[in-house]
Amino acid sequence: MLEPGVLVGDVIVSGNEAKPEVVVLNQKLILFSNVMNQQSATSSCPLSMVLTEFHTLVMYVDRIKVYCLLNGEIVFEEVFPEAYGRMIGLAKDPVTGSIWAFSEMAVYRYKVTNQKWQSIGTRSRKKTGMCGRFTKEDRNVWEVYLEQGNYEAAKYYCKGDPQKLDRVFKKHADDLFEKKEYVSSAEMYAETCTSFEEVSLRFLQMAEESEDDDKEEALRRLLVRKLAKLRPAEKTQTTMIVMWLVELFLNRLGTLRTAERQHQDVYKSLVREFHALLSDPKVEQCVAHNKSVVYKLIASHGEENILIDFANIMKDLSSLRATEKRTSSSILLTL
Repeated sequence: MLEPGVLVGDVIVSGNEAKPEVVVLNQKLILFSNVMNQQSATSSCPLSMVLTEFHTLVMYVDRIKVYCLLNGEIVFEEVFPEAYGRMIGLAKDPVTGSIWAFSEMAVYRYKVTNQKWQSIGTRSRKKTGMCGRFTKEDRNVWEVYLEQGNYEAAKYYCKGDPQKLDRVFKKHADDLFEKKEYVSSAEMYAETCTSFEEVSLRFLQMAEESEDDDKEEALRRLLVRKLAKLRPAEKTQTTMIVMWLVELFLNRLGTLRTAERQHQDVYKSLVREFHALLSDPKVEQCVAHNKSVVYKLIASHGEENILIDFANIMKDLSSLRATEKRTSSSILLTL
C-alpha cells in the first residue's frame, strides 16, 4: 500500500532459497478516492488493506471500501456505525479466507469463498447482530473483462449464463467485423441471438460492395452455422437458407470457372465443400423436396459437372441420363 493507492502485480520468484530473485510484472496502481471532500487528511487516510482474488478491501476510520483490481473501480462500500467507535484495522485468515475488521468496540467478520464475499456478522461488547450483506466476488468480473476486450476470460467468468455469453459473443463478433476478420466474425455472430436477418443483410451488403473472397466465404459460413442450429420443424427457414447457399456456391463456382487456370485448386476445393453441403442429411432432405428448383439453379449457371454430381448424390437416374445426353461425355470430378 502506497500513499496514492495500492500497487498490485504478479510476483515472480526465481533463483535458490539462499539468494532468491523477485520480479514484479504487470504492475498496476489502484488509486484511492477520498471518502469525503470535506474530511481531513487524517480521517480519509487508509488504515489497512487486504487482497482477494479480484479485489482489495481498504479500511478507513469509519468505513470499508472494496476496489476491483481489474479496473480500479469501487464495487462495494460499507459505513460502520459510530456506536462501535473508530475502526482500527483489517486482518485476513490465510486458512479459512475470512477477513476480520475490528474497531474500538466491535469485530466484523467477512467470509471470502470462490463465489462470493459477505459480511457475516458483528460482535461487540454491547450486542451481537447479523449484517446480512452479500456480494458476489466475481459477479461483475466477466463484464470488466468484456470491456477490456479479453473475451476468453469474459466467457469463462460468465459461468454458463446464456444472456451474459450472448453479450460476449456479440461484442467479439462486432470487434472482428471492424477488424475486417469477416469469416471469424460470421462464425461468432452465428453463436449469438442477434437477428439472423439483420446479420445476413450486413454481410450481404458488404459482399455486394466489393468482390472479396473472404466476404463471400463469411456469408456462407454464417448461413451454414445458422442452418445447423435450425430445428427440424423450421422447414421454411431451412429451405430459404439452403437455396441461398446453393446460389452463393454456384455464383462463386461460376466466377472461378471462367479463370480456372489461375484458380483450379480453389475451384476444386469449393466443389468439395459444396458436395459436403449437399450430402448433409438436413440439406439432402430439403433439396429432395425441391429438386426441380435446384436443378434449374444449377443449369442456369451452366455447371454441367455439378449437375451430374447432384443427380448422383440424389440417386436421380433419369435426370442423370438426361444430363449425360446433353454433354459429349460425363464430367465427373475426381475428389
